[in-house]
Amino acid sequence: MSRILIGNIKGPKGDTGATGPQGPAGSQGPTGPAGQKGPIGPAGARGTRIYASTYNAPANSTSCWWSDLKPAPSTADPPVVGDFVLTVAGNLMPITSASVNASVNGGGTYDVGAILATLKGDKGDTGPQGPAGSVSASQIFLAAHPVGSIFEWNKNSNPGTTYGGTWQEAGRGIDSAYRWLRTA
Repeated sequence: MSRILIGNIKGPKGDTGATGPQGPAGSQGPTGPAGQKGPIGPAGARGTRIYASTYNAPANSTSCWWSDLKPAPSTADPPVVGDFVLTVAGNLMPITSASVNASVNGGGTYDVGAILATLKGDKGDTGPQGPAGSVSASQIFLAAHPVGSIFEWNKNSNPGTTYGGTWQEAGRGIDSAYRWLRTA
């Protein structure tokens, strides 16, 4: 009897089987080294500015001076349409036009539009009256008329009687007013 070895005979290749399920994700690897710093990008737009104004310009004013604005603009960095002005009264208005003119105060002029908002609140309640001052009317009068002063008034009475101090009659003026010289 002859011997046949099973498994040594090759048959034709079979069809590809269906794809199996995906396996679980592996653990994250270590972080790589930092890359080199990139080049500096171009300068961005200057952005909108809000200037404080020392001048209380009414709405829709024209030809306002740059010298009233803080921070101070310059001909190299002027205010532009779209910037804002905040007045002392608390009114916020847009700049609607700006001109550079070195011969004008501050380097140019600007125009403003309508009031967009008022940032001041309503007036508060009146506070209580403070304590009376310690200076009397007589002290004020004597401080205003130091020794050597001549005081004229239409009364024929010594001002020392009313206000204190020592006074000496010094005659009458052209208008018939009584003159008094303070001596002490």
